[in-house]
Amino acid sequence: MDSYTATKTLKGIGERLQTLDYEMFISITNLDLKKELKYIRKFYLQGVDGIIVLASEIIDEHYKLVEELPIPILFVGQEDEKLKHISIDDIKVGQLMGEFIKEKGHKNIVYMGVSERDNAVGGVNRKRGFMKAFEGGIIIGLILLRRIFF
Repeated sequence: MDSYTATKTLKGIGERLQTLDYEMFISITNLDLKKELKYIRKFYLQGVDGIIVLASEIIDEHYKLVEELPIPILFVGQEDEKLKHISIDDIKVGQLMGEFIKEKGHKNIVYMGVSERDNAVGGVNRKRGFMKAFEGGIIIGLILLRRIFF
């Protein structure tokens, strides 16, 4: 819960659920996939109408649970065509970032992103969108691409 994005996402989900007269139960798994899968099962056994998962990663066991459980399971932040999901258009986000920086006239630009394996926070696509903002014109300065790991 130390992520600003996760906190804002949960707040928005909670507010929307209240307008529909639903309650929200939260389980914090600290990126522990075994715990996450255990709580999905546990929530189902408690009779919830549906489950929203802010997953850090989707693994085979998630697919199995979706097939096995007769309630809707929605994944937030992870894009997977086989599952119901909500995600951000990371290419557009990266492009907007790049255009903003370009419009400000910055010349020495460093792009710092997460591992390209991490699709949840735009590993490849956000960088692709950022670079797209500098296409079709003169690149004003140096763009260094760096990977950082949290």
